[in-house]
Amino acid sequence: MKPPNSYKEVQKLTGCLATLNRLISKSGERNLPFFKNLRHMSKEKFHCDEECSEAFEELKRYFGSLKLLSRPELGERLQIYLAISDVAVSIVLLLDVEGIQKPVYYVSHVLRDAEKRYPTIDKGNFALSCLISELLEGVYVEVCDQSAYKEEVVKSVMGSNTTGWRDPINKYLTEGILPSDSIEAKKVRSRSFKYQIYQGELYRKSWDGPLLTCMSIEDVPRLLAEIREGWCGSHIGARSLAIKITRAGYYWPTLVKDAIGYVKKCNACQWMGNAPQLPTLSLTPVVSPIPFTMWGIDLVGKLPKAQGQVEFTIVAVDYFSKRVEAAPLKKTRSE
Repeated sequence: MKPPNSYKEVQKLTGCLATLNRLISKSGERNLPFFKNLRHMSKEKFHCDEECSEAFEELKRYFGSLKLLSRPELGERLQIYLAISDVAVSIVLLLDVEGIQKPVYYVSHVLRDAEKRYPTIDKGNFALSCLISELLEGVYVEVCDQSAYKEEVVKSVMGSNTTGWRDPINKYLTEGILPSDSIEAKKVRSRSFKYQIYQGELYRKSWDGPLLTCMSIEDVPRLLAEIREGWCGSHIGARSLAIKITRAGYYWPTLVKDAIGYVKKCNACQWMGNAPQLPTLSLTPVVSPIPFTMWGIDLVGKLPKAQGQVEFTIVAVDYFSKRVEAAPLKKTRSE
């Protein structure tokens, strides 16, 4: 291993160390000098301090005597060793084989600002929680050489717990059986004329196209994703998406509602769509027309005397309807 001579090589080294985290004992303490040096380094100005060089040499010596991880068998007892320092906490799982301790798994975590102020006992508990969280992230698959459950049992359980929206209509059209509830029975009877059984499958009749395949609710997310985001898909609106699904030959009762909800959750449409122009607060309607019943009054004169010795005119204007009223006056003051 050659020491890094550029900013990019330091980045490559830290990436490899992060990938091999669970294979390196006390990886947090061993890798910390590289990450600290990378934080204060730029692409134009490369700098490798003495601490980073010593950490690299120590890492080379460690890789030269690296122990392989062992695989424990079911029922074997494992030992936990805990190491706590000011900058990191580390845990190693060991397997005792004839008095020889073999490593099974490494966990290391670099302490942050608030975590460095934990008491020693709390740091140990925190390290154990890190170990548990990493072990629970794995997915365990058990391979059976025979069927775990009989097919009849699975069918009975699935039939008793899952009743789709198609089942009542299907039973009524094929067997003439209605639900026990009178209200539900009336709904099924009134809706059944829109559906048809063809080759054992339920279809919905359409006025201007072929029969529509009735989809189960479990297949709705997959169908929405394939039609809107597939090879020939586009980020269309909810109404266009519902029409496109119908033209493709599919139907379910909540088609429009599901299309609206799916379009609202699209991340790309939220970023690239038009910004909403609605106000942030709801508008308050004005029930009373009093704010609009305003009149403007003005006096015109002194004018030449007319019939009746009038010399002034009073003019009133309604600001809302622009209505104008005028009246002659002899004097502008009342005595």
